[in-house]
Amino acid sequence: GVGLKGVDFIGIYEERILVLIEVKNYTWRATPFREKDVRQSLQVPEQIAAAVRQKMEDTLAGLHAIGIYYQRKQARSWRWLDRFRKPDTEQLFWEQATRLLEQDRLQCLFWLETESEDAAFAEKISTQLAKVPVQGKYVVQLVQEQSQPFGKSWQVSRRE
Repeated sequence: GVGLKGVDFIGIYEERILVLIEVKNYTWRATPFREKDVRQSLQVPEQIAAAVRQKMEDTLAGLHAIGIYYQRKQARSWRWLDRFRKPDTEQLFWEQATRLLEQDRLQCLFWLETESEDAAFAEKISTQLAKVPVQGKYVVQLVQEQSQPFGKSWQVSRRE
């Protein structure tokens, strides 16, 4: 409600790494009427990189706020009652995400899909993302379907 924008996905990989994933699809195969919009977007990699970085930073600010919320909730709870309650899986996820963030165990990924002839654009985006790390310390890694360097156990499925 304060103008923050978040990434598309937040996950925890192998219970060791907090992963933020932003997804952009600059292909026009499925929607030919978008080709002009896609071509215009591909002209400004700096703006796209800045928007991705901002989404990552906003997400981290949101994670910090969620962490504070659960710390306060824990402080207000009657601890002796906790053993009778069912574990709140949502709370467990956010607490673990907060812990991993505090330990700097974070990976920021930008999943990018482009037409094959736009490979130079991917390189420009990667260069722009490396110039200014998120919060001064987390470099956003560019990921494309062809490379998938972030984990062989993750699978990508495509609906046709």
